[in-house]
Amino acid sequence: MKAAPRAVYLAIGTELTSGQITNRNASWISAKLEAVGIAVSWHLCVPDDRALMREAMEFAQAHGELIFITGGLGPTSDDFTRDVVAEWWGEKLEWYEPSWTKTVERLKRRGIVPPESSRQQCWYPRGATVLSNREGTADGFMLESGGKSAGKSTAAFILPGPPREIEAVWQDHVAPWIAGRHGGLKPIEPLRWAVLGRSEAQLGDLVEEAVKGSGLITGYRASPPYVEIKIWIPDGLSAETPAVSRALERLEAAIGPWTVSRGDEDLVEKFFSSLSTRKAGVSGSLAVTQPVTLIDHCTPGLLSERVWTWARSKPAHLDLLKSLGVSVLTQSSPDDRKPAGLVLRLLPVEQSERSAVMRISIEAGANTPRLLEFEVPFPAGMTERQHKFAVERLLTLRDF
Repeated sequence: MKAAPRAVYLAIGTELTSGQITNRNASWISAKLEAVGIAVSWHLCVPDDRALMREAMEFAQAHGELIFITGGLGPTSDDFTRDVVAEWWGEKLEWYEPSWTKTVERLKRRGIVPPESSRQQCWYPRGATVLSNREGTADGFMLESGGKSAGKSTAAFILPGPPREIEAVWQDHVAPWIAGRHGGLKPIEPLRWAVLGRSEAQLGDLVEEAVKGSGLITGYRASPPYVEIKIWIPDGLSAETPAVSRALERLEAAIGPWTVSRGDEDLVEKFFSSLSTRKAGVSGSLAVTQPVTLIDHCTPGLLSERVWTWARSKPAHLDLLKSLGVSVLTQSSPDDRKPAGLVLRLLPVEQSERSAVMRISIEAGANTPRLLEFEVPFPAGMTERQHKFAVERLLTLRDF
């Protein structure tokens, strides 16, 4: 199999290095590349400074075969990425009339006469392939085969900065180019587990012992209240390789008691999907034929935010909640109302300096309420983490 190229991403803009805005493009581009099997070796970010930009471009060329540069293609005085790229690549800029025609027509539809400064967006290094931008006036461009000083094959994609414009250029030009040149690579996608109730250090000991000697690569990310465990299977191995298979079995056994989801599973979806598929008369399950009400007395609105953020992400999610008649109520004091159907109450938390006890009351129709309690070690003062734990713990419930 042909070796995968290394990629380097370079973001240009003083607004990024100063912290004025967050660079969302870095994560988006890296995710797109890793999904097709191309690893990103470096993320670089420099201000609108010609010397630093040139230095970063030369560094990128030394460390990668694919280079992605974003920002600095606009019409203002601080947009001079194309000039520095041309110097780096060793080619002069040339006028490209189709870009100007597109700019004039696009602005004309808005009743705008393009200023003379917009012309600077229509110059490209000689030999560049222009990448039309259907979402903006600044087209991107691509250069191949390395500059005059390059000792290896290089492809550089120079893209506008706004995320929506990057996505459009990527879809129309970059993705097809990558598929044609580097198709068939193995996606770089780790196996992932979301774990609740154990610290990163505790889980690290369990995981490393489970995968020892297997060749698997481990990673961890703490995102309270979760710890995410990540496992990469290197090239040459697969989940069916005996050593890998045995290691994954040991891993599942070691972290199983605290695992709440795998991969891209979302607890909200799992929770409400389980309600919609329960069968009447099955032991440990409940037929939901009346509305589902979640009453939150202890997480200052985090439960409601969690549920409705998920619901708004896809029409199918909202349809599921409507079919179940779901409502989420945030209350600071007990309520005398008795909602019909399935009612789950997150009750006020009792907290000491070292731990907290959380309670969930489960009421199903006229049945006697059940009270679940669980204790979580908890440093004093970290109430938001405690509240998030309560929300996610509620969503792990299955047998009502």
